Amino acid sequence: MACAGSEGPATDGFPGAAGVVHDLGNLIQIAASAVNIIGRSARAGPDSALEPILARARTALERASALVRQTNVRSEPALELPAPEELQSVAACVDEIRSLISSICEPDIRLSIDLPTELPPVRCNRIALQSAVLNLVTNARDALPKGGSIVIGGRTVADDPSAEALELSVADDGAGMTPETLQRACTPYFTTKADGRGTGLGLAMVRRFTQEAGGRVELASTPGAGTVVTLRLPSAA
Repeated sequence: MACAGSEGPATDGFPGAAGVVHDLGNLIQIAASAVNIIGRSARAGPDSALEPILARARTALERASALVRQTNVRSEPALELPAPEELQSVAACVDEIRSLISSICEPDIRLSIDLPTELPPVRCNRIALQSAVLNLVTNARDALPKGGSIVIGGRTVADDPSAEALELSVADDGAGMTPETLQRACTPYFTTKADGRGTGLGLAMVRRFTQEAGGRVELASTPGAGTVVTLRLPSAA
């Protein structure tokens, strides 16, 4: 199904400042994951000289995360920075953040990235595209508390008889969503995550990016069988 509200203006009712803060929250999570991985390594045991440094880093990240949550609650719509659009290779954009994507996933999550380099370019903002992918991978990870798989894929499809489109998808085999949840999944501030874990802005931001790039978001999900989020973007070839 198409993401609710995926047609029409991308800015209707969307809180710009809150969206930026949401992305900052995702980056804080990535940094926290990296600190935890270092902390679990053999060189960083309880008696390690690194432990006091890691403890300070954890404290700083926890405080930053708390500030992000407070700002999300209080934020109001604001003017946004311009987003320059250029021809982008989706495969190259994702490859730039491959290490960030990997750091999001826990060790019991199998990550697969299958993006052929010959995919046609799309016209969009590079940072916005990368943020959309990070948001989708973060959501997929949260749907896999006991582990599982995440697959990032891409292909070219015929959008109509005279044009091509590129489909970028992120699929997981996690908890999935009910039809009722699926209907509201892209609504700003709607979340099924526990308090403090979700802002309800991830899919809304993905929808906004896709609209601004001239495309649409499609969701497919089955409770207990996982979710596939597909960004259908017009080819600029």
